[in-house]
Amino acid sequence: MNKIKFDHRELVGKIVSKYRSVNKFRTVLGISYVGLNNKLNGKSYFSGDEIYAICDLLGVTDGEEVKKLFFTVAR
Repeated sequence: MNKIKFDHRELVGKIVSKYRSVNKFRTVLGISYVGLNNKLNGKSYFSGDEIYAICDLLGVTDGEEVKKLFFTVAR
């Protein structure tokens, strides 16, 4: 079975909009640069706990927005 790749461009945009850079955000989140970069580029997946923490930091509460940010399948 092929690995599903997700498009996280909207997530990156929201991160940059609120924190000015992915690097600053990853520091607040408490994840390594490589770890976050791998997840944003589809080399690994976000855990449920990470999704919850990211949504909390970004102020995301709407389920549809969560789906759009984390589960949009890349084309």
